[in-house]
Amino acid sequence: MASSSGSKMSKFFVWAILLMLIVGLGGFGIGGFGRSLDKIGSIGNKKISTNDYVNTLRQEISNFERQNGKPISFNEALTLGLDGVAINKLLTTASMDSELSRIGISVGDAEIAKRVSEIPQFFGPDGVFDQDTYRMVISQIGKTVSEFEGELRANLSRDLLRQAVTGGLESTDTYANNIYNYINEERSLRSITLTKNNLQDSSPIPTETELSSFLEDNKESFRELETKVITYSILRPEMLFDQIKVTDKTIKELFNSRASMYNPPEKRRVNRLAFVNKEAASKAYDLIASGKSTFDDLVKERGLSSKDTEIGMLSKQELSPLEGEIVFDLPLNEASSVIESSIGPAIFKVIEIETAVVTPIENVMDELINTLKLEDAKNLITTKKETYEDLLVSGGTLEELATESGFKIKTMDFTTELSNSLTSDISFFEEAKLITKDYYPTLFDLKDGSIIAIRLDKVLPSFIPELQVIREKVKKDWTSYIISERLTNLATEISKQLRVNPDWENSAGKEPKVTKISRLTQNLDTPFPLAQKAFITKVGTVDFVNDAETVIVYEVTDVTSPDLNSAAAKAFSKEFNEQMLAEFENDVFSYYIESIRKNLGFTLDQGALNSIHQQF
Repeated sequence: MASSSGSKMSKFFVWAILLMLIVGLGGFGIGGFGRSLDKIGSIGNKKISTNDYVNTLRQEISNFERQNGKPISFNEALTLGLDGVAINKLLTTASMDSELSRIGISVGDAEIAKRVSEIPQFFGPDGVFDQDTYRMVISQIGKTVSEFEGELRANLSRDLLRQAVTGGLESTDTYANNIYNYINEERSLRSITLTKNNLQDSSPIPTETELSSFLEDNKESFRELETKVITYSILRPEMLFDQIKVTDKTIKELFNSRASMYNPPEKRRVNRLAFVNKEAASKAYDLIASGKSTFDDLVKERGLSSKDTEIGMLSKQELSPLEGEIVFDLPLNEASSVIESSIGPAIFKVIEIETAVVTPIENVMDELINTLKLEDAKNLITTKKETYEDLLVSGGTLEELATESGFKIKTMDFTTELSNSLTSDISFFEEAKLITKDYYPTLFDLKDGSIIAIRLDKVLPSFIPELQVIREKVKKDWTSYIISERLTNLATEISKQLRVNPDWENSAGKEPKVTKISRLTQNLDTPFPLAQKAFITKVGTVDFVNDAETVIVYEVTDVTSPDLNSAAAKAFSKEFNEQMLAEFENDVFSYYIESIRKNLGFTLDQGALNSIHQQF
């Protein structure tokens, strides 16, 4: 049966068609693959064509490159699993088509005619649908009207099926309200902070026996790590600077190549609102010029935000000559006249101006010279590396490498917890961690352009030092432990008293601090352990929490819930429900498609896929 879509439809599939019109996407063409490669698989009675697979895969690669701002090779695309993404999309489409055939649903001719007439790319000079323009545009993308309308019918029918499956799903405010209440709940506290000054003995003195026992009970925390005594010979680029001369010409060339860094031109953050034709743009501009509307009003009328119309922080050169002249003559926050832009008639608005910067070359001379010397030094090291390696291979030592080739030789006590400029280099760290007595010194590169060779002199095994060696550390840790234990005991006693008699001033010996805290905001005057525990404590409960060298006794005196009828709460609920409903609809539809796949079964021709990938 034929059905016209009177219900709300998502525009996803229609925009897929429009994308072909905008970028001129034509068929890939499978002639190069031979007739045996007309499909890569099938599901039910629907085949998945080679042409569709190649186009979908290309689109996925293009999307990834656009999102990440850099091109990728086809092998990288396969590693990222983009082929799987493309196949999954095609299986989903084929599953929907099979189901539509089974239940006999299709969008009618009237709906197709309506949708075609609404596509701006098919409008004539008068701003309405034009049959000749329609046929010309369809011809330009290599399709017939019949093929295009067939694809449009298929996409709208799939959209109709999705609406039939998910259209009855609804969201309620209960979940959103619970979340909003949770993140905006506030709690009132009164608390006192106990420090060692609240103890009768704030400076306990340990006996020898107590220190020995404490060391024995906690010996692993005092264990010294295994230490490797390593000698290394290193040549850094900076060590060769005296050998390198740079010319005024190369300095100036580098300065000029960094013009965007040292002398960035004026840039402007620009919003652009495009129109179907010049007449519509002129009417909009007249409204702005007369004061009856503003640029921002026109944007809102389209259902857009300022971010939707922003085209970036641009220099004059990044715009067309006409756009650049007008936009860079605009005052801040004022709209332009109608400009014939790269996407048609448009009105521009400047929302931010970044002034040009002029840096004299003299101000960055040292930086330029060092940059050039560093690059030359790295190249010099690379050039001479083989010579240095020959010295080691022929039996030379690290010491000879230093005396004969200008390396610096040093020794370090290496542990896996050592932190310095060398151990922060992953290459050095891994070599030092794995080195043994059988290791023969070889040169390897560091990330800063240095080269280095290392030798293990000896290994000092892990051990627990004697008390007399680490007495001060043991004493410090024992003192912290005893004070913490006594503060905890004191807090326990005070808490018991307050639960019986809530006389905070007398029981605690000081006036309590009164605060109100929020769950997700920074409570700068409330320690994090206290804020964290207070939100799981019932009103009227007295408890305590340890915080570093203090203990805080507290009581939650009140819980304030947010107003769920406020504008902020309703806005949150609306946005949250829309997001959750969209995710729920996606999940339900995914399960539905998966059930179709299981019922129909599907096949993929891995040989065909491999052949396509080899010729991509």
